[in-house]
This record gives sequence, C-alpha cells and structure tokens, in this order.
Amino acid sequence: MNAHFADRLHERIEARATRLCVGLDPDIDRFPLELLRRFKLDATRSAAPDDDYALRVGDCLEAFCLEVVDVVEDLACAVKPQSAHFEAYGPQGVRALATVCRHARKRGLPVILDAKRNDIGSTAQRYAAAYLAPDKGPNQAPFACDALTITPFLGEDGVKPFVEACAANGKGLFILVRTSNPSGAQVQDLRIAESGETVAERLASLVAAWGRDLVGESGYSSIGAVVGATQAWEIAGLRERMPQALLLLPGFGAQGATAEDVRHAFDSKGLGAIVNSSRGVLYPCGPEAPDYFGKVRAAALAARATIQELIRM
Repeated sequence: MNAHFADRLHERIEARATRLCVGLDPDIDRFPLELLRRFKLDATRSAAPDDDYALRVGDCLEAFCLEVVDVVEDLACAVKPQSAHFEAYGPQGVRALATVCRHARKRGLPVILDAKRNDIGSTAQRYAAAYLAPDKGPNQAPFACDALTITPFLGEDGVKPFVEACAANGKGLFILVRTSNPSGAQVQDLRIAESGETVAERLASLVAAWGRDLVGESGYSSIGAVVGATQAWEIAGLRERMPQALLLLPGFGAQGATAEDVRHAFDSKGLGAIVNSSRGVLYPCGPEAPDYFGKVRAAALAARATIQELIRM
C-alpha cells in the first residue's frame, strides 16, 4: 500500500519548495507547429479521417504532455491531467492519458486525475477501481493516479466507495465544493432553508466529515476539496469549515486569479493547499514561437515564484 496521500504530497511540497500544480489540458489547435509537423498533423482538422491519423494524434498528445512533464518536473508539486481533453480525441487520446499518468508518476510527480466522476453503488465502485485501485497486482488501476476529482451531488452513497478505496490504497480525493466558473453560483450559492448556509458551505462541512478518519501525520486528510481560486472572498470561510482538508485551487493564471486571492487557503506554514495553472503554463506563446517548451518552463518558473513569494509574506 502507498503511503498516505496528503503526507506524500506535503513531503514533495516542502522538498521542492513549490505549491504549483500544472494542469495538463492538451489542445492540438494550440500545439507548437514543430510538433504538429513531426507527426504530420493539421491543426485545422477537427476529426481524424482514418485510423493512421488517429494514431498519430494520440502520439502527438502523448509527446506534448510528456515534454511538459519533463520540463516542469522539478517545479511542480503535482500534475493534473484533465480527462476530457484526452477523451475528446477518442481511444487514442485515452491511450495517451494512461501513458502520461504512468510517465509522470515514474518521474516522481503525483498525478491528480481531473475526471469529476461519481455515481452510486456498483458503478461508483467501478469508477473507484478504475482510478484508485492498487498500483500493482492483479487488481491494479488501469488509469493509475494518486488522486481523483469527484462530484458530491449524489451524497454519501456516491462518495463512500471512493473514500474506501483511498483508505485502502493510499490515494486521495478532491471533492468539488466551490468551482472557479462564475455560473457555479447558480447552484453553489443557493441558501439551504433549514440552516441558512450555502450549498458550498454545506459541502465543505461534509468534506470535513468524510475525511475525518483519513488524517495523516501532516495534519491533513487525504479527502480534500476543489475550491476555485477565483472565489477569493469565500476561501477563508470554506477553509474554516474544513481545516484538515487539502485544497486544490484551480483558476490561477488564465482564469484571472492571482496569488493574493488564495492567501487564506494556506496555513501558517504555507501548507494545506496547491494552486493549479493549466493554460497559463501550457500555452505561454503562439504555436510558431521558437523554443516552445523552454517558454513552458519559464511560465512554470514564474507561476511557482509568484506563489512562493506569497507564502514567504
């Protein structure tokens, strides 16, 4: 069994002095032209005309993401592949996703798979088996990752199978509590009549309860929460409701959130949260720019430094 997820993540955060999580959201339309030429692809083609083209698309997705992983490995505390950005390219995209997850973990980078899965009963159990099963052995997870994002809106019946898999296999969860998109308020800001709290506030309290038995030596639970970095005015209150939950903070960079917006997610030691940047790191320049992946590294360096400066303040 793997060591406790939250403890492993914090060990890397402190060893590498980084709270930056790099999101892997591949979009062939934005890939460097040199890479497209290498795989003989056309950025304007929306669908693969034949199996050979589809195979080359998968190879190109894989090559792009592996190069990103390699250039940010020492700057990131984790990577977050977005499953939909791979699934959109069909079976070969899914094949690339599995390869990228394996490669990142071999490089020592924790993988948070952003798939937002959920269901109840045997279906939830199968989702948990696909992503959170053991890393080795006859029942190993086909999409091996260290943590998974899930939605909570089926209640405890939909969350329990994932929590049990985390407890058994040293994995982690990030449960959606307050998302970074503006229209999330249509649901997450609704008031609950019996208590007056918002849906997001109630979810935060539930996350704290679901993760209470999985707190590690770091003081944090392997059951964490997704809280949008763009929701700065809510972060402190949500943190207060779930003091032992790891927070995954999307929305930094391209979506407009700044390091100052996430200040209250961290404890006095600068722990307890990680900040995700996807497009801001992956696409720092136009496809025609020279030394494309050098610019990816420079963007990751800048994001890491900005977050670290906040921690030192």
